[in-house]
Amino acid sequence: MAYVWSNEQEQPGNTGFRSPQLPAEVQEFVHTWLACGNLALEIRHANDIAARSYHNVLKYDPANINALHGLTTATLSRPLFELDFNKVHELIEILNSAFNHFVPLRTHPELRRDLANCYFVLGDLEKARSILLTTLEISQPTASIWFTLGQTAHRMNMLPEATESFNLCLRAASTTPELVEMARKAHLELAAIANKQNKRDLAVSEFTAAVSLPPPPYDQFREYGFMWGLLALSHEKAGDLNAAVATCLKGLDTVGEDSMLLLLQAHFLLQQNSSADNLQNATNLLQRVIQIRNRESEPSFLSHYLLGRACILQDEPTKAYKSLQVSLNLAPQSALPWLTIGSLYLRLNQLTDSLNAYSQVIKNAPKNHQMANALAWEGLGQVYEKCENQSQDAIDSYTRAAECYKLCNRPEMAEKMAAFVRNLENGKHNQQSLPQDMPHWVINESLWEQVFENFETPTFTTVQLVQASSETPTAIMSNSPHGAKSGSPRSPLQADMTPVYGPQAPPAASARVNPMIPPHPRAFYISQQPIHPVISPHYRPFLRGGPVYSYPPLFTAPPPAIEAADMNYH
Repeated sequence: MAYVWSNEQEQPGNTGFRSPQLPAEVQEFVHTWLACGNLALEIRHANDIAARSYHNVLKYDPANINALHGLTTATLSRPLFELDFNKVHELIEILNSAFNHFVPLRTHPELRRDLANCYFVLGDLEKARSILLTTLEISQPTASIWFTLGQTAHRMNMLPEATESFNLCLRAASTTPELVEMARKAHLELAAIANKQNKRDLAVSEFTAAVSLPPPPYDQFREYGFMWGLLALSHEKAGDLNAAVATCLKGLDTVGEDSMLLLLQAHFLLQQNSSADNLQNATNLLQRVIQIRNRESEPSFLSHYLLGRACILQDEPTKAYKSLQVSLNLAPQSALPWLTIGSLYLRLNQLTDSLNAYSQVIKNAPKNHQMANALAWEGLGQVYEKCENQSQDAIDSYTRAAECYKLCNRPEMAEKMAAFVRNLENGKHNQQSLPQDMPHWVINESLWEQVFENFETPTFTTVQLVQASSETPTAIMSNSPHGAKSGSPRSPLQADMTPVYGPQAPPAASARVNPMIPPHPRAFYISQQPIHPVISPHYRPFLRGGPVYSYPPLFTAPPPAIEAADMNYH
């Protein structure tokens, strides 16, 4: 049956589009399921119910803009590790089918953004970007279009275009109070770009802007607390420990007792100075963090590790060892507790135990930060130098430490290790200094990692708050802000600590769908408006054609009676 377009009616969001007028019985059915889907979206962790409700709407009204957009939100608005990529491919087919059947939908900016977001989460950034750029040419740009284009450009390491897009998003969102959360996410993305560019003051400004906006709904306060933590870490990276501590206190006043903010505050107190008051305050905060995490059944190895460091500074080696052992049980592969244990035993002149601890770090060398490997080799060199007739082992250890320090861009430490080697080769003993422990900035990177892994924004993908790199981006930039080549270089620290959101594997073999290639030549939607030059000519022959996803025809008569058992709400 052909689609019926008599008795058309306008739908919100696109004044030029009129959808088919459905019979009254069908309208009541559609409105009921649409209300069910909208209600499910308001409830956290009810996305599957929402998706099934919107599917029921689309069975009878395949041009329903609210259902199409709601289905996209229900499918994509979840953490990346929970995404079902088969459903994302199915969603692409549904949107393509709607565009093929209902030509006026092709200029709807939010639906085009939904299609771009599908390709975005599948890792096909070029395709997502081409859809968004075409959208800017054929429809009025909105804050959400600018935001998604900025996200796409950011992941492609096209930082000038990303910055421009996010600033345009903020300008558009500033006139609409309902878009405060989108403005917050734009500030977070700009902070991430500032981190990549080593602009620490700018990163602090963007994080400050993000937390200065009106607070989010209460069910998002956990993520809001992590934003305060990121601001505190940015102050610390900028060298302002007092501001970092003050940010933690302000964040605790705003979001309530938050274990991450308490942990960060204790860490900053341990860095400030070794006064008795600071050490006692840090110890109390860490003990409180441990209580909270144990109550929530989410123990943190960093809280026990930092408590062990606090005990060392208070000259309580027995308590320190117990805390470090707990941190090892929680994170046996982490280099942090092993290095501190090795340093502690070396202070106590227990050389065998120190040797075993440093050897554990070397055993996991490929997974470690290079600084951890450098410190472990230096510690081993000090252990061997204290032993009799093991000067050659000390030389080998110091040599390896020098190599690791070079990889960390620490030439002064590499030269120090080379001097140790020359002294031993000349039969001289090196003047032993206090054993090296893990530098604070390396601990900071672990804290960044923990905050990043737990940080979720109410968007389709997690904001990548990557560490600053001393390397310049390798993306090739043209004179036009939209002319950069694709590419996603990652800093050394990011490579060690953050997941890659690259192209995802296709669904099961039976589906035979490749996320980088349309499942059918006609399935990839490109507007029949003038084509933007970035779109590959490969797709131009396939701009016309029927849908891939087959919908039931619209009813022209009252729908058949539907039993409750037949409804798809299970």
